[in-house]
Amino acid sequence: MDPKLKAVYERMYAREMAARAIIFRQYPSFVASWTPDPLGKAIPASVVHRWWREQSVFAFRHEGHYYFPTFQFANGAPKSFIRRLLILVQPKDGWHSMFWFVGANAWLEDGSPVDFLDSDPAAVIEAACHANDEISD
Repeated sequence: MDPKLKAVYERMYAREMAARAIIFRQYPSFVASWTPDPLGKAIPASVVHRWWREQSVFAFRHEGHYYFPTFQFANGAPKSFIRRLLILVQPKDGWHSMFWFVGANAWLEDGSPVDFLDSDPAAVIEAACHANDEISD
């Protein structure tokens, strides 16, 4: 590989890893073995893994562990429309999902989908409908 091109890829990788670290610190997450139910008790990890397999929630890998962002849960269960959002967005992996949820989105007046999950889920669904447009957000 051309040394200049390799240097560009290395800088891009370093910037993405730095962005991931910031996002990880900014957005609380659960691990499968400790996702609380409404009473604060742990939901069995097998249930959380089933939700993940069914695409009712997503997880991203960070420092060797999978994390489930808390914003996709309510009262100890996945928010009902998260699965629909994931189907519409068609993420390549958990980080792709995370970047979509926390990134600025022109369909949401330059807010992020995560900012509107509770206040205007219909607007977030509309934004997700355009996630794969040639010209999107």
